[in-house]
Amino acid sequence: MKRILLFITLALTSLMFFSCLKSQEDVFDEPSAVRLQKLIRAYKDTLAASKNGWIMQYYPIPSKDYGGFDYWLKFDNDQNVSVYTNLTFSDGTVKTSLYDIIPERGPVLTFNTYNDILHFFTTPSSEYYQGYQSDYEFVIESYEDGIFTLVGKIYGNKMYLIRLGDSKTPAEYLDNVANNSYRLIKGDFNCTTEEGTAMYFQSSAKVNFRYLDGEDTVVVTRPFALTDDGIDLNTPVEFNGHSMRRFKIDYSDGSYVCTDKGQEDMRFEYDHPDTYVKYDDLIGDYYCVCGMLMFDIDGQPVEHLDSIRCSFRQAEDKRYLIASGLVQVPKESSTGSTPEYVEADIKIKYDPFFGTFGMISQLIDEKSKLCMLGYQRTWGFGESFYITYISDGKGHYAGYSPYSTAARFGMFYATDLNFNSATKIKQARNCWRCLDNSGSFTIVRWTKI
Repeated sequence: MKRILLFITLALTSLMFFSCLKSQEDVFDEPSAVRLQKLIRAYKDTLAASKNGWIMQYYPIPSKDYGGFDYWLKFDNDQNVSVYTNLTFSDGTVKTSLYDIIPERGPVLTFNTYNDILHFFTTPSSEYYQGYQSDYEFVIESYEDGIFTLVGKIYGNKMYLIRLGDSKTPAEYLDNVANNSYRLIKGDFNCTTEEGTAMYFQSSAKVNFRYLDGEDTVVVTRPFALTDDGIDLNTPVEFNGHSMRRFKIDYSDGSYVCTDKGQEDMRFEYDHPDTYVKYDDLIGDYYCVCGMLMFDIDGQPVEHLDSIRCSFRQAEDKRYLIASGLVQVPKESSTGSTPEYVEADIKIKYDPFFGTFGMISQLIDEKSKLCMLGYQRTWGFGESFYITYISDGKGHYAGYSPYSTAARFGMFYATDLNFNSATKIKQARNCWRCLDNSGSFTIVRWTKI
């Protein structure tokens, strides 16, 4: 009887086994190795198809204390990858090497020939015999909505490859990343929808989130990478039913707004001081009282006052204002040693975190560029500006002080002077009174009309 029961049990087990095999055949029509090769081919085609390439958020060292670094990568169908970054360890040129996607337990993206940028953190040295304990081979965890999620094969750090759209060039993207690094300031960004919830930057690599769990205050830390319009956390921060990873800067007031699906109402506003000037408050017409510091015949400083009427209006990009009345350029039809000048609009850079603004170097027209000026103190007599960027044209020029605030604006006028002379460039950089006694202006008061 026992032998009969054993036979029946074995028969039923065999039937169940073959039933499972039949079920598997229904789900997968091809062997796993074939499916993996097809997936690898699809991933390679996707990488090569991006016209503007990809932005890689690279996190070195297991602790991720450095945060994420931004690299630009461009793949082709011949397994070449071109890499660029504007970080200080790079010489500023594009580096080309080979890549591949190989089958292991899943698809693995490998940069299998040396690249100065991609292998910077993995190369051993006398000081770091393991390099920075970082990876150059990555398991492809997923691809969704233009983003590859990668995991370092050895050290396990999560990385991201983000498809760069056609709306901006790689240089523009990385320049915006660099500009956003100046917006990582200390202080609370309070959540507008949840009392007691805030974010604040621990460093330029990590951000803290503070929230209430019952009566307890909890703080969690996440490393992040800068983007061209905000920050991306390495892994989502999760609390009170929220899961947030990507944040965009609202340049009108410097707030961080979560862009993850279902989390768009999570807005974190900076706790500005009373002296903070909002973007919209700057729009309008002004009288600017300017002080010009000169030396008299005895070498004593003499201040001359003048006034300028100008206006600020809103730019399409709220990181900037459009200013009228501050700069003039030679009229296109004018000739001779004393050309006729016309007003020209210029862009003013607005810093939403500090509520300040200042000029930036820019092309006004084919003949005139806006000069970038530096800032210095002169013999204890006051503040002045010196040229650090020289225009190759003629006309009126203006400049920017890195210490400018809403109450101070530096300008330099150079009328009918040709800056092509190396002698004059040297003189301009070393003479606090600027060229040919034309003067150094500091706007000391803005009065809204």
